[in-house]
Amino acid sequence: MRNFIILVLVCTLVACQHSKIDEIIKTSTDSVTSNNTFAMQTVVDQKNEWKAKGISNYGFVWKNTCYCLQEYTQAIKIQVKNGVIENANYLESGLEVGSKVRESVKTLDQVFAMLEKYVNKADKVSINYDDEWFVPKAIFIDRDKRIADEEITLSLSDFVEL
Repeated sequence: MRNFIILVLVCTLVACQHSKIDEIIKTSTDSVTSNNTFAMQTVVDQKNEWKAKGISNYGFVWKNTCYCLQEYTQAIKIQVKNGVIENANYLESGLEVGSKVRESVKTLDQVFAMLEKYVNKADKVSINYDDEWFVPKAIFIDRDKRIADEEITLSLSDFVEL
């Protein structure tokens, strides 16, 4: 009889917790949606501020943090002329990056396009912007929280107009 009472109590507690969990999940989902809406508006606002500067020749340092080959995770100095990447060299060695790595780096306009693509679809987005240039300086995008190691983590720094 004692075991039966303990079983009933445990089942009751689990049932109560289950309804609480459903409520928490619903609240979290609502909050993510509104955060993504705010994040999208911020991306658009920051992009418009960046474009208003009218800068097409610039440089910056690109740093990707990922579970990938070392050549993709080294800091890369990017030089953009007329909106196109002209040079991409490893910051430490000065050597030009290979063609595969070069395909993975982006201009600032391409970074904004990537953000617009993922900000409403991703499970989590965190972006910090540079106050002077209005461009992203730290980006974290978890496209799907159920999948490990598919996150995008970028650091963009040392912006300079050329």
